[in-house]
Amino acid sequence: MYAQLADNKVPSGITVIKPEDLAQIWYKPRDLSAYKKVIHIGDIHGCYKPLKEYLEKINPQNYYIFLGDYIDRGSENA
Repeated sequence: MYAQLADNKVPSGITVIKPEDLAQIWYKPRDLSAYKKVIHIGDIHGCYKPLKEYLEKINPQNYYIFLGDYIDRGSENA
């Protein structure tokens, strides 16, 4: 497998990160204790209308984390 991939060039638009540069993309802990709640929103899958309805009631005292797929499978991917 290595021999087959050894001569491959990195496609344009791809940035190669060297091991010594990992610190710039690595996870950095954040202090979220100032927020009332931390809310995780998973796999939206293109369901824009329900998400929009939910976000109209957004509370600035909460911290929102979006996880998973934003598009795919739903009826409102565009």
